[in-house]
Amino acid sequence: DKVPSSVALYRKGRAYWGLDQDDKAVATMKAVINRDSSLAGRAFLTIGQVEAGRNRWAAAVDAYNQAARYGGESGVTARWKLSRIYKEQKKLDAARQIEQNIVTNFPWSEEATNINWDGFWNALHARRWNDAIVNGRRLASHNPNHAYGVAAQYWLGRIYEKTGKTADALAVYRGLIGRSPSSYYGWRAWFRQQDLTGKGMDPWFAVQPGRKVDDVSIRWADLLGKQERALLAGNGKGTQLPREMLDWPENVRELL
Repeated sequence: DKVPSSVALYRKGRAYWGLDQDDKAVATMKAVINRDSSLAGRAFLTIGQVEAGRNRWAAAVDAYNQAARYGGESGVTARWKLSRIYKEQKKLDAARQIEQNIVTNFPWSEEATNINWDGFWNALHARRWNDAIVNGRRLASHNPNHAYGVAAQYWLGRIYEKTGKTADALAVYRGLIGRSPSSYYGWRAWFRQQDLTGKGMDPWFAVQPGRKVDDVSIRWADLLGKQERALLAGNGKGTQLPREMLDWPENVRELL
């Protein structure tokens, strides 16, 4: 019989995992590791995922640590998953150390982007402006066109407004408008720029006395960002943007 290639053997192990034949999946991945070092990182990562799936945390941690040694995308993902395990186990210092390693050594990775966004969004809601600015600048620098990077640039502008740094806010808004003019946050940035320069009112954040909210017909369902959409009670179908904004909790409206 023809001996399967290392790639074929790796795919076979992944197939076993998909069929919930975990022991066979682990055994096959170990065979891959012994045969082909170029696939070892991916194989160790898969073993970690299999073992985590059946709550064998010690085995999962060991496999993820092994995968991390091989670097590459698998190594970064393994580090990320290892940090999630440590957080679940309340080993917060160990989790933060791994996250810092990812952010420092793999700043353009999806994992680093997620870490920076979580830090940014949590700091934003806690009004820890300095922490939010640090994480927001990282996102804007390393991942300016990523969905989180675009959102972070807008919210950096809002933080600068909150802290009285109008010139910095305008610089952020202009950059975002130039980079992503047709995006949701590019649209928001344009209105903030108009408001700050006295050229017009931002209909999202203010309704002039005597003005009907129905005068603004933009539907938030077409424009609203993911994080903000989650703050709303309903799904927003057929709902107008300003009316929905006025229904937000007071603390959320104050933040915006």
